[in-house]
Amino acid sequence: MILALVVGTGCLSAPPDSKAGDDGADAGDDGADAGDPCAGVPPEFCTFFTCSGSDSCYLSCLDETPYQTANEICSGSGRKMLETETIEELACTQAYNAQELWIGLVQGSDASEVYDDWVWLSTGQPPLSYLWGQDEPNDNLSPEDNEEDCAVIALATGKWRDVPCDTTTASIVCEIAPE
Repeated sequence: MILALVVGTGCLSAPPDSKAGDDGADAGDDGADAGDPCAGVPPEFCTFFTCSGSDSCYLSCLDETPYQTANEICSGSGRKMLETETIEELACTQAYNAQELWIGLVQGSDASEVYDDWVWLSTGQPPLSYLWGQDEPNDNLSPEDNEEDCAVIALATGKWRDVPCDTTTASIVCEIAPE
């Protein structure tokens, strides 16, 4: 069952094409359809939530997947990957998840230093503030070699860290802007 934890205005209280309290599943199917932001992920593993001080609401899907797949799941349903801009939003989104989370932060292929050219995938703009963990980004402790060009919220620290984009240990959080 999808938990409807959304409060406030402008946020969805249930996934598209379903009713609040409806788990979206008919007998014999996994509950996913083309409009479902968790297409291919059983709905009992998805949760909607909001964070105090943020106008967005969030859909968390406990599914370990590569970055590109996570982005396709979010953008294919009209959402974007998580973009944490404040310490409070970072802590809130981590509180709803028990594993590393993909964020929509990527490093451009022209970067010559590990700190260069980090931008939000949805806008191509740099973050308003950087919430990197200690010694991050580090490109796996080597000079910039385009090996760690995606970012996650690290489970151990609750801060950003750079990782290879084909890592499959992070789960998906899609951010939903108010309507």
